[in-house]
Amino acid sequence: MQLISPRKVEHWAKTYKDRAAKLIEEGKMQEAGFQSIELSKQNGLWDFMDDVNKLIVPEDLQEALDKKPEATEFFYAINYSSKRFVLRWIKLAKAEKTRMARIDQIAELSAKGEKLKGS
Repeated sequence: MQLISPRKVEHWAKTYKDRAAKLIEEGKMQEAGFQSIELSKQNGLWDFMDDVNKLIVPEDLQEALDKKPEATEFFYAINYSSKRFVLRWIKLAKAEKTRMARIDQIAELSAKGEKLKGS
């Protein structure tokens, strides 16, 4: 038996959605799980990371990369997990100032042919 504890109120990663789908398919999802999913769908957290999982580059990041062709070339050449890490890092910025600083940092690193530390 596997215990799945209540979720904190946060976005749902693709892996969590996949686990939830598997539990539902196997008939193992509890009522609290269904309620958590429904609440997340209502408040937007269910789909919050979909663009990151699909590797959709935000316009402001694309504009920053486009200023330096070598940055664009490098960014699009990095592997899936590194790109997803970067997009998630940008998406989770709480303040616009932080988001812009992160975008600038990614553009600078990409122009030098370097990945973000940890990605």
